[in-house]
Amino acid sequence: MKPLGVVLPDVSFDGVSRVAKASLFVWAKQTALADITDLVFNGLPVALLRPKAPVGIQGTLSWLEQVARHGGPGSGSASALAIFRKEAPWQRELARLRQQTGRWTVAFVAGPEEADILLDTVSMYGFSILDVVLEMGFKVKFLAYGKPGDYSAHRDRIRKLGSGARISWGYFTAPGRLASLISGKDIGIVFSHFTADPRVAAAGKATFSEVSFEMGVSGFLSTAWGFLRACSRRPLAGWESYLGSGPWP
Repeated sequence: MKPLGVVLPDVSFDGVSRVAKASLFVWAKQTALADITDLVFNGLPVALLRPKAPVGIQGTLSWLEQVARHGGPGSGSASALAIFRKEAPWQRELARLRQQTGRWTVAFVAGPEEADILLDTVSMYGFSILDVVLEMGFKVKFLAYGKPGDYSAHRDRIRKLGSGARISWGYFTAPGRLASLISGKDIGIVFSHFTADPRVAAAGKATFSEVSFEMGVSGFLSTAWGFLRACSRRPLAGWESYLGSGPWP
């Protein structure tokens, strides 16, 4: 299969014109741009494929397998991917990575709506951030605004996914309690859309967001090692329980 180009994020008339010359157009399946996709690309004389974005090892292999099916039985792509699944060349590095990431917890500060987005199987981000973080080997903790009863449905969904043993919950209704949770010694890095999140900075910890994730297997490993460095390189680790203690407005 021959790639003809990329439409986003570098939008150009030349790039879009190449879409009509392709036999297959791959557009990540996500809720945020669904309406745009329907308006712009439906009806073109091009096969439209909507997989999840190739983020994470399983996400990348699934993306490649869906694309490979359009290459026909003689392309050899499917058999090559089957070998990758059986004898993954990255397996040793992944095992070495998980030996270290398993000691750290990644935190998500969320209300019920944000938790819905993070647990959404057709994410607005084009991939499941929660799934990829767990695939890296990290534990996960939801720092949830409200009471435990507000999240019973979310916890049920997690149990059905089979990830409950590696996901924990902490609850808050006031900034001081959230500061205390973020400052916990079990928290290594925190998901946030703020460039400099004062809640996290006050605890001496780093943040990440959906834009932190690189695509492909090598991108997955690079991202995971980067998260691990952010977790472990904390010069004020011994004082974190004091850093996040206030004062808060």
